[in-house]
Amino acid sequence: MADFTTVGYYQIDYNEVDKTFTIYNSYVSEENTFTDADGAMNPGEFIGGTYSETYVGSFEGHIVTYNGVSYWLATTSEDPYPAMFTGTVDTDNAFIFCFAAGTAIATPSGEVPVEALVVGDLVLTADRRAVPVTFLGRQTLTRFNLPEARSLVRIAAGALGDGLPRRDLVLTGDHALMLDGVLVNAGALVNGTSITRVPRAELAARFTVYHVETAAHDIILAEGVPAETFMDAKGRARFDNHADYVPPPGGDRKIEHPAPRVTAPRQLPAWLAERIDGHVGVDGLKAAA
Repeated sequence: MADFTTVGYYQIDYNEVDKTFTIYNSYVSEENTFTDADGAMNPGEFIGGTYSETYVGSFEGHIVTYNGVSYWLATTSEDPYPAMFTGTVDTDNAFIFCFAAGTAIATPSGEVPVEALVVGDLVLTADRRAVPVTFLGRQTLTRFNLPEARSLVRIAAGALGDGLPRRDLVLTGDHALMLDGVLVNAGALVNGTSITRVPRAELAARFTVYHVETAAHDIILAEGVPAETFMDAKGRARFDNHADYVPPPGGDRKIEHPAPRVTAPRQLPAWLAERIDGHVGVDGLKAAA
């Protein structure tokens, strides 16, 4: 069971077909506490509150509810949006492929926390090229919208062999790492020992994750581990700061990295699973793009 406290409301027009909303009344300051019985809000689930509401979806860490008559955006901060603000509600709780704050990204001048990167900064690829950051996406998540099965993944220092990652690497489960020529989603690596889901109780009520974009679908180094840059396959609009993105001249079409991708534990090659469980071969981790 989890409680989720909000500090105010906007009444909204909600389009159930395309999941967009428009704020059409002024902010109402009114604290409310929603209770989620199973610890993971799902669309259509009753979450209580003052007005007997059901959960519709989330937006930038806030929640959208329905009380049988009207839709509301319940916020966790005081009056964060202007009148007639529009947005798109996330109704599937999916999230962008991102790094947790503090993840060390390799640059020509040393490692830099991912959240400190800015557009134009150079980052190092796994094949030792220096490429500029074209966008640093950030997305606000809440632990109350996050089922345990989709929580962040923590890869313990050294779990991948050859001393990698150098420190614990924390990232979303759909973010892929390049392991011996295969792109492997972090969630597919979870083994319950050296690679685990971060317990939701350890997460802040609201937290931010970050993704690095470069001109190509590159492989950069995060805590020393080869990891993919952003490939716009899930929709840039999920980033809080998507409006800041400036497309390059001629458009922003990318070619996806040609390496095969593993998205589920059952697809993980046996030799790779054995190595991650501690049976590391003499070659260790091949950091090849």
